[in-house]
Amino acid sequence: MIRYLKLYFYLFKFSCIQYLEHRIDFLTNTLRSLGWIGVALISFAILFQQSNTIAGWNRNELLLMFGMYMLINESWYALFSENLVNFSELIRLGDFDHILLLPVSTQFISSLQNFLVFSLPNIFFSLCLVGYNLHFITRHITGVQYVISGLLVLNG
Repeated sequence: MIRYLKLYFYLFKFSCIQYLEHRIDFLTNTLRSLGWIGVALISFAILFQQSNTIAGWNRNELLLMFGMYMLINESWYALFSENLVNFSELIRLGDFDHILLLPVSTQFISSLQNFLVFSLPNIFFSLCLVGYNLHFITRHITGVQYVISGLLVLNG
């Protein structure tokens, strides 16, 4: 397990170096992804100018759910999206043979080889959105419900 954590740290570090080589591309991708979040938040603001609740959900509850969705979606996108897209290219170009010969799990290396670094601001923003809106929830949430929610996010 420690071996794979070290390996993933090196893969993450290599992805950071690879994406930060082209700083303008990294900056535009980060701003683009943050822009989509901004558009969604503006949409929520417009909706809640007209009404206090939508289908029984108040503004903070809906933003909490949006933050949870964003956390799951951006984590999946950062970890697996690029790798799944490149999988067929690896096979087509014959580079997957090199991965098969590595002394690590083929599934591990092919699934987690690239990390989309520009998704990190979105993950951080979604955590902030969840934390901020949890503070304003009027319903009583028990510790068990927090644990179950955390497990469901990990499962998602």
